[in-house]
Amino acid sequence: MIYFAYGSNMKFERISERIEDVEYVDIGCLFDYKLLCNKKSVDGTGKANIVYSPGDIVWGVLFGIDDNYADKLDMIEKGYEREKFEIDTDNGKINANAYISNKLTDSPPSSYYKDLIVQGAVEYYLPSDYIEYLMGLPTQD
Repeated sequence: MIYFAYGSNMKFERISERIEDVEYVDIGCLFDYKLLCNKKSVDGTGKANIVYSPGDIVWGVLFGIDDNYADKLDMIEKGYEREKFEIDTDNGKINANAYISNKLTDSPPSSYYKDLIVQGAVEYYLPSDYIEYLMGLPTQD
């Protein structure tokens, strides 16, 4: 399956520790969505989530994951639902799976978690204005 990572899983070290058989495919963007850290987590902090927002863009990394690991990724992404999205890349449109949640919180992420997101964005050379947006996300600490 093709997986669109937009949060901490953009960082290759993190996703490859979680899923053994993963390979980089491309970077891409999802139009009319916005990244927020409003997904409620068990530790009380916010985690990355995408919400419908006309005119906004979410950048992320596309990974190929063996279909045998799809259920494992679903378990890792507990509290999210896997949905199909059309992702735009420089090489055309790709249908990919991404995770979205309706379990929301007003609590911001930890600085550690936000740093993972920023590191993944930097690792794959996402647009500098998008990296600045990610760096500006508020944190708890």
